[in-house]
Amino acid sequence: DNYVLGYGSALADTYFHGYLEIVLPDDGTKCMKGIVCRIKHYKLDWQLPDEAFPVHKLFLLVTSSGFSPPNLSEFKSDGRIEMRGCLTEEPVKDRSGVKGRIYKSTVYKVFSEDKKRHVFVVMEGAAALRPFYESAKSNPDLKAFFPKIVETFIKHLQRKLDESAECRNKCEIIYCDESEDFILPDEIFKRIKKYVKTYPP
Repeated sequence: DNYVLGYGSALADTYFHGYLEIVLPDDGTKCMKGIVCRIKHYKLDWQLPDEAFPVHKLFLLVTSSGFSPPNLSEFKSDGRIEMRGCLTEEPVKDRSGVKGRIYKSTVYKVFSEDKKRHVFVVMEGAAALRPFYESAKSNPDLKAFFPKIVETFIKHLQRKLDESAECRNKCEIIYCDESEDFILPDEIFKRIKKYVKTYPP
């Protein structure tokens, strides 16, 4: 059990320090704008009203299997999610032998069930779990421990986010149990309603 817990925590630490700590904060330089600032610039570029992009966070999808497709409009979307390009002014950082590595963040347009309303969100899958998904397909032992690894990953990552003044309230973790009847657009609207009390149900 300690081994499994350590695995999930290590994954969360790596993902936080190796990615989220880069894309979420604003370090005050031109090449390292934070997620909130880049969302505001996207809204200006596309002349979107505040209600069209109501939550300035990264929505992070964590699935029970660790799998998430490159285009999240193809994942439990009920045909109600469209990819709408990337945020501008992507963070650029010299890292691990790569000069000027660019970190992109994808914008999605999400429709309500009746398709009369829509919102824009920045969203992606938890890339740190994808290698485990691939490994678990041929490793029954790893597959058996995977639910606990994912649970620990989420708890530890949320704690890291909450403890960081630069990253706090800038990332919303959405967990999807793939064995249940989960519809991603419905969950997104539910989260938005939580933050924007005046938003219609």
